[in-house]
Amino acid sequence: MIQNNFCDLFDNNSFYQCRQYRFVYRNIKYNFDFYHEFEARNSFNSQIRKVEQKYQRRIIRFYQAIKSPTLFIRYISSQNECDYISFNSEKIRNLLKSFNINNEIIFVCNENYDEKGLNIFKVKKDENDRVARKFIDQNNRLKEYLLSGIFDEEIRKTNLKIYSLKQREKEKKKKQIILLFQKILRFIHNPLRSEYLHKSVYDHVNIKN
Repeated sequence: MIQNNFCDLFDNNSFYQCRQYRFVYRNIKYNFDFYHEFEARNSFNSQIRKVEQKYQRRIIRFYQAIKSPTLFIRYISSQNECDYISFNSEKIRNLLKSFNINNEIIFVCNENYDEKGLNIFKVKKDENDRVARKFIDQNNRLKEYLLSGIFDEEIRKTNLKIYSLKQREKEKKKKQIILLFQKILRFIHNPLRSEYLHKSVYDHVNIKN
């Protein structure tokens, strides 16, 4: 998507709705899932344009931001993805550096994955989860790297503030309150309305690693 300017990300014919969780949609061309953008009781056509406009704004900001030196962090979510990145790591780096020569990417994965020689930061996944939610705290080498002098001092301070536990907990509570308020409003306006079923659906599969 980065290579082709996110072409067809919002091609209506590529969108499938999750049969079990009607608020989840997937672009099947890219296997790109939308978990937080759609309302289960409203039709796809009544929502897609607003979602597209939101992401187009983000895409524009993204391309603008990566013209400046940027560190990308990718948490690898499966062994298949680990195999793909191991084989294509140079291609990925070259793509990111095409926007700024100083752009760089680092990879994080669960300790049980075989990274096949890839320079990677390994962590232990949380119990009953697929990933480590606070992965930076689990790997001292990664933490030291991120706290080193690779960043501008002001940017480093900003990043530390964002990552601080107090800030994260504050943002988490704020989001929870907003989501609860939205659910209450939806129930008040549509207490009995059934969930929308899209013309194209797929079945949710729990992935276990």
